[in-house]
Amino acid sequence: MLTGTIVKGVGGSYEIHLTEAGTVTAKPRGIFRKEKTTPTVGDHVDVELSGDPDIPYVIEAIHPRKNLMIRPSVANLDIMILTISPVSPAPDFKLLDKLLILCEKQDIKPVIWITKTDLEEAETVRIRTVYENAGFTVYTSSAGGISEETGIRALFQGNTVGFAGQSGVGKSTLCNLLTGY
Repeated sequence: MLTGTIVKGVGGSYEIHLTEAGTVTAKPRGIFRKEKTTPTVGDHVDVELSGDPDIPYVIEAIHPRKNLMIRPSVANLDIMILTISPVSPAPDFKLLDKLLILCEKQDIKPVIWITKTDLEEAETVRIRTVYENAGFTVYTSSAGGISEETGIRALFQGNTVGFAGQSGVGKSTLCNLLTGY
């Protein structure tokens, strides 16, 4: 039996990162469906060889979760980066505040990241000031990229980190900048 972490799930098939063997593809046992438990990204799982060349591994067990977010569906987070932009799309403060509450409830450290700061500097300053005064960590980035002085990469050292926010605010762009893609 091997232990790993689910890093991707699409259509009932999961990519599991195993410390001993890299990334493998697995399907969950039928017992999870019977128990109404759905594996999710971030779950720590035990896998075994399935004997099926198309899906070489099967998920045997899901370890107890530290926390679980339903939307986005992710488990065992230490930090959630909540993205917002001052314009394009217009900021959805209701969504941001809701995610901040959910993070607090699930014992996940929220970090606010304001993207597209070059498009509306005054609104960026206003948003940053409000949330920093409320005690939250706030980072910013613009079309010029991410300044290394922010120290953002330190958040990823030894932590499981997720991203959430409105469509179009730049979550994928941030992930690509941080991972070098």
